[in-house]
Amino acid sequence: MKRKRAGRPAKLTRALADAIVTHIEDGCPLDVAAELECVYRTRAYEWFKKGEADESDGEVDDAGLYRYFRDEVIRARALVTRGVLSEIRTAHYVTKDGRELPDMRARQWYAERVLGYAPTQHVVADVTTAPQAADDTPEAIEASVTYLKLHKGGE
Repeated sequence: MKRKRAGRPAKLTRALADAIVTHIEDGCPLDVAAELECVYRTRAYEWFKKGEADESDGEVDDAGLYRYFRDEVIRARALVTRGVLSEIRTAHYVTKDGRELPDMRARQWYAERVLGYAPTQHVVADVTTAPQAADDTPEAIEASVTYLKLHKGGE
């Protein structure tokens, strides 16, 4: 016969875990998603941490629920990241004369935040207004981009 655990039952349920994960899929960080479901952020991070130590191989019972929560949070974060990176990759802006150019600010943000460039490092890109070539030959690309340099702390 299995002994009952003493103390208060865990607040984490599969329904609550799924609700928090849905908020993360909508772009909320874990702490905000938890607070939207009336869960303290520290509690959500505790549940996530318990999931790291859980060895249940995905079984969703009292013991495996923390692992399920952690795995779903990681999956949801990956989906959001993929969507954001897709938007950054395809970000463009329209110039006053109607040309559509890649948005280098979005790529700079990505380089600083995701690739780990420190805030004192800057990716600087200066795109010329050279006429658009009919093809994407290396010469045409080189003619349209005059300067791309990584500045590290003012070097």
